[in-house]
Amino acid sequence: GNETGQWKAPPRDWLCRRLSTLPTLPASILPDARAVDPPQLPPGSVVYIDPPYVNTTGYAHDLGRDAVCELAERWASAGAWVVISEAEPLSELSGWHEVEITGERIGQKRTFSKQQREYLTMSRPPVWTPSVQGALFMASK
Repeated sequence: GNETGQWKAPPRDWLCRRLSTLPTLPASILPDARAVDPPQLPPGSVVYIDPPYVNTTGYAHDLGRDAVCELAERWASAGAWVVISEAEPLSELSGWHEVEITGERIGQKRTFSKQQREYLTMSRPPVWTPSVQGALFMASK
């Protein structure tokens, strides 16, 4: 903090020293997780799935919506907190949680992309959600 009450980033050298003292955690980044049969995962495991967004140009390995849902459910069953980025919520995943994060993007906006909105669909409730501004001139219910 500082005298204005706003958060201020710590000096880079202090941050690097602090980060170097953290324990090493196992992590894997896979180009294609469809063939992986996940074991029972330890608490705190997170799986992030970033498939091609609906109605946009795909990646080298296209992953259809059904395959994304199957993959997500398989990893959630193994104990992971599964988080999926998409242009729309994956409503096929019954009981999952969705959060729109469109307004939270920092940096270059998606002004030249077909995909203007961004959602996270999660197997567990989010620990934080962006605030939502209500309609300015509509009566509340």
